[in-house]
Amino acid sequence: MNKVLVVLCAAALIAACSSDKKQPATAPAPTTSSSSASSSPSSSSSTPSTSSAQGGASAGWLTWGGDPTRSGVTNDGPSANGLHRVWTSEKLDGDAYGQPLVVGDTVIVATTGNSVYAFDATTGKSKWQQLQLGQPVNGSTLPCGNVNPVGITSTPVADPANNRLYVVGMMQQPNRHELVALDLRTGAVQFRVRVDAAGADPNVHNQRGALAFANGRVYIPYGGRFGDCGNYKGRIVSLAADGSGPPVEYAVRANREGGFWGPTGPVVAPDGSLYVTSGNSDSRRDFDDGNAVIHLSPTLQAIDEFAPTNWAQLNAGDVDLGTVMPALLDGNRIFQTGKSGVGYVLNATDLGGVGGELHQEEVCDRVFGGLAHQGMTVIVPCADRLRSLTVGDTTLTENWSVDFSSPGPPIIANGLVWLLDVDSGKLHALDSKTGQDLFNSDVGDVTRFSAPSAGNNTVFVEGGKTVQAFTSAASQTPAP
Repeated sequence: MNKVLVVLCAAALIAACSSDKKQPATAPAPTTSSSSASSSPSSSSSTPSTSSAQGGASAGWLTWGGDPTRSGVTNDGPSANGLHRVWTSEKLDGDAYGQPLVVGDTVIVATTGNSVYAFDATTGKSKWQQLQLGQPVNGSTLPCGNVNPVGITSTPVADPANNRLYVVGMMQQPNRHELVALDLRTGAVQFRVRVDAAGADPNVHNQRGALAFANGRVYIPYGGRFGDCGNYKGRIVSLAADGSGPPVEYAVRANREGGFWGPTGPVVAPDGSLYVTSGNSDSRRDFDDGNAVIHLSPTLQAIDEFAPTNWAQLNAGDVDLGTVMPALLDGNRIFQTGKSGVGYVLNATDLGGVGGELHQEEVCDRVFGGLAHQGMTVIVPCADRLRSLTVGDTTLTENWSVDFSSPGPPIIANGLVWLLDVDSGKLHALDSKTGQDLFNSDVGDVTRFSAPSAGNNTVFVEGGKTVQAFTSAASQTPAP
């Protein structure tokens, strides 16, 4: 879709607009820069195919959510009978804020120590380690934030076709964000490049959202730190997979804030375009891409946009829409929710500007982290419960609901819903049809948005600064 969007009504005029009249939103074109990185291919206006969007990815859990759409769904998981922990890795040098990746028979996890570990998926034995790719930054030296030290805090992405793993870590002297490409087989560094957007202050810009790989490019989202300090704004930097050429950048129009901090990172549609959701911005009058679902081309051209009619109120209350990224459902439908707990049903091919939703209703008090989705079903981690909903154009129908103290982002593996209860440090497996708790196990301390991943008939989590693997007797392959 290549339509040009028109400028929407200012917030002061919203009251004068009809309550059922949708306001189109205008989004800016991307910028290119060579001042902050030496990466990225030339732009292309052609629409990529599905295979291009997925980058030729082989089977595995290669990115947050297991696939470019961040569905969190795979058939490659253990059966329900006889679930148990099969191994626990050696200690890691820091916390893992991202999902473990599964590439073939290898499990990969990155830490706040700027280290990357690869383990055998069957035995848990170390395959390789790349320790401290750069000195992480002492969190107490930054103007705000709640992570210490600050190293790799996003989920990496794997590109098996080119034998690369991409990670972004914060390094010091000077403070900066670097993209590092590692050899998937050995962990050897293939190349590294600074990836702070032009004019962006790395001390207040936080690289929290998962990396995405599509269209032969790596996409890197930026938001702010806990506390929303300093002059940051939502940005995405795109780089060529081989590290060549200048970066392509997108930034929201906001003077401040409007960050892309949702842990799942950009959602890649089958045509290679991207959907992202921003947090609150500082505007109270003129719409500036804060609290918005934004559709971007592979070259980061703004295509379309949606925002709730009460975006200014959400901005004023620090009520981020972008606590989760969009769920791209069947039939060109999108489900979006956030800190307000309101669920929105959108048309993915026509987001509709301000007030352009097909339907909205409250789903819970707050939602954080990430959604799992399959067909027209979404699994939503509310603040104190997990809900399964069937999404219709004018309805959100509950299938089941289960109370938890602090549910993290769920996944669906082989018909089971897996999630970590963050407060209790406990892994749960639920029947996806009924919500019945079929298995749970203590895993130790986990980070706020910790999420499991799956592959090799096994579920993997990071807990207690270790990687832990869970399978069932029927699914387990005997170690050689």
